[in-house]
Amino acid sequence: MTFTFPSILWALSLVIIPILFHLFHFKKNKTLYFSSLTFLSIIENQNKSTKNLKHHLILLTRILIFVCLIISFAQPVIKENANKPSSNAISIYIDNSFSMSKLGVEGELFSQAKENAKNYIIKSNRGLKFKIITNELSSIQQNNLNKAEAINAIDEITLSPISRKLSAIIDWNKSINEQSKINNLILYSDFQKNISNFNSKTKYDQTNIYAIKITPTNENNLYIDSVWFNNPYHIKNIQNEMNIQIQNKNKNDLKNIEIDIDLKGIKRTLFTDINSNSKKIISFNYLETETKNNKGKITVNDEQCLFDNSYYLNYNITKNINVLIMNCTNPCKNIKTVYELDNFYSINEIDQKSANNNHINNSDLIILNGITEISAGLTQNLIDFTDKGKSIIIFPGVIESTNISKLNTLLNKLKLPEFNSISENGNSLKSINFNTDFFKPIFKKKPEDLNIQLIQKSYSTLTNYPTIPLIKLQNGNSLFLKAKQNKTYLFLSSLNKDFSNFISTALFPSILLRTAEMSLEYLPNSIILGKNSFITLNNLKTSESPIHITNDEINIIPQTELKNNLLTLYLGELEILSNIKAGNFNIFQNEKLLNEISINYDRKESETEYLNENQVNEKLNNLHTNKNHTIDLKNSEFPIQLELKKHKEYWKHFLILSLILILVEIFLLKFWGLKPNKKK
Repeated sequence: MTFTFPSILWALSLVIIPILFHLFHFKKNKTLYFSSLTFLSIIENQNKSTKNLKHHLILLTRILIFVCLIISFAQPVIKENANKPSSNAISIYIDNSFSMSKLGVEGELFSQAKENAKNYIIKSNRGLKFKIITNELSSIQQNNLNKAEAINAIDEITLSPISRKLSAIIDWNKSINEQSKINNLILYSDFQKNISNFNSKTKYDQTNIYAIKITPTNENNLYIDSVWFNNPYHIKNIQNEMNIQIQNKNKNDLKNIEIDIDLKGIKRTLFTDINSNSKKIISFNYLETETKNNKGKITVNDEQCLFDNSYYLNYNITKNINVLIMNCTNPCKNIKTVYELDNFYSINEIDQKSANNNHINNSDLIILNGITEISAGLTQNLIDFTDKGKSIIIFPGVIESTNISKLNTLLNKLKLPEFNSISENGNSLKSINFNTDFFKPIFKKKPEDLNIQLIQKSYSTLTNYPTIPLIKLQNGNSLFLKAKQNKTYLFLSSLNKDFSNFISTALFPSILLRTAEMSLEYLPNSIILGKNSFITLNNLKTSESPIHITNDEINIIPQTELKNNLLTLYLGELEILSNIKAGNFNIFQNEKLLNEISINYDRKESETEYLNENQVNEKLNNLHTNKNHTIDLKNSEFPIQLELKKHKEYWKHFLILSLILILVEIFLLKFWGLKPNKKK
């Protein structure tokens, strides 16, 4: 036997009350006046044992009355098999992703789900236990709750940027109910197609799943999908081109859609038409007037779903790119000439032997011009440079066989292939990798004929690390490549006239300028919650002071990691995802502004394609569950009645027994001559 409210059993200590009442009530002396005590003594001896029996029966009756009443309030139940875990518990999942903010028949889908779940709990059997689950899947949601606690937990649920696949919800519920013979799961969701990926490989033969589908009144939605710029950097007094991608998830074409652009010093309103169920890219040109940073938001007017109407963005203004040209044994003078054409590039040209940490640390891009050998100290400085996310281009000179091993040490540590031998055959250009981010902005039209003899000699390599080939030769070797693990580039020929005539082509200045552009360290225009789990900041000194990400409404302290002056901020923690909102934020340490970032919600919740009732039921059937059932909430006010085995309750029996015992006590007192003595 177990008790629904075992804490009430402490009241059994009150059984002392009838005992004390009995002791003090029946021990009262009564004075009788007789001329002779002879007969009284005889009567007393004859009735003593009878009176003791009667008094003990009264005491026992009163004790049993107290015990029965207390046990009745504790509500005793008897389980069929005490050794088997109880199945008399229900997990209720309420989808609190942003798609549930759409409107249904009775208001917001999210509110409708919460109210229906609370009504079910109120009408459920007494003593039933609940687990209330949301997309957070926090440890506290593993606890069993009574009715009042479960309703309070539902009231505290709010919409969250966290989105989960329904298979993850079902798996998690199974893991926390492994000891249960049968576990019951109710799913309240709109069942978007992009979250309804039920895993049919896993069997849930000990799970009953009841899917409650909440359907929006319409599936229309208009939202900003993404925003990007044509240039990777921004310069004051230079024209910027912003691209805004709008998605129309309406069945009808939309006319004169209003798009509001609000940046520092720039406020514009654009109007456009978008066809049904399509996307459109809108380009907007403006003159950059800021000197350090620009931020703001893009807004589209849509009343169907509000969370994705705004897109926040933020970017730094670049003053210049610091290029360090480190001249080695066979330098090429044309490299400096290319960068001198634009004042945007700040050039520092030094000899390899005079390079020090100050030269290296103040650079965005280092060019090893005609390198044939390198010292161990400079090698380590260059490794540290790339660890900070900086860029290096290596243009080798004419390398003697005795120096190849020294140079290969550098290449190996930079995750680049090592030099092997000189190849003099098949050195015509074969292909350019136009699909990479490196060459995409350079060529508007792909060259048709690349079979040009520009290279007489090239270096073949021994591949030790994965690389990205950018330019390939007819002999299958790469002419220009990039390391996959960092921003280091290697040219596999010499710029010396005996090796190549590459400096006379348009490719030569193109790869120099493009490498400089890609050397810039800048934050993305926006961090997408749930996708970008971390961001990295450069050139920070070690400090024990916490980092704060803050705006007018929110102040959070993310988990951080500092390595090689790179500070990584982790934004994928549950606590941050549960509390942060989309917007523009400042990053502070010791009240010093380190940088600014923008945070947006994941647009996968903006997709308005849903499974219907039959599709949901079909997917549940593939899970091999013990039982499943799918109901559309719009067709039923209270659709579910779970078939749970109800434990046998005995509180009424104990209540009736206590009433019977009260009648027994009355009978003993009134009809068995045990009336309380009265004082005279």
